[in-house]
Amino acid sequence: MIDKIIDLLKDDSVLRSLLEASLDNSHIEALSTSIIDAPALVYTFSPIVIDGVKEIYKLELRAMAADIQTTIDITERVKELLLTLGDNSLSNDILSINANGGGMMETDIPKRYHQFIFLNITRRK
Repeated sequence: MIDKIIDLLKDDSVLRSLLEASLDNSHIEALSTSIIDAPALVYTFSPIVIDGVKEIYKLELRAMAADIQTTIDITERVKELLLTLGDNSLSNDILSINANGGGMMETDIPKRYHQFIFLNITRRK
């Protein structure tokens, strides 16, 4: 399931442009990144509820860039691509994706802005 979501992000031309991605490097990575000279999107994924009927997972995404507007633009594009509205599902097995928090921080060395978004993903078991 996470592969389907990450592939959706990697295949989007608008997000690829915002991330300054190349054919060899999408700038979307799990857990951490060594990219410091270009925007990047880092994610973690963990289960919250598995009850035999449905599963809920937490997807934490962190957009990083040298300027605050780029981090905002990346996060907004991710929301446009992933958030489901009303009864609409993302796919047959992914029933809903909704935002459940986030935040922003800044680092000095190197100077980078980080915007976090936390998504709850509900899928059919």
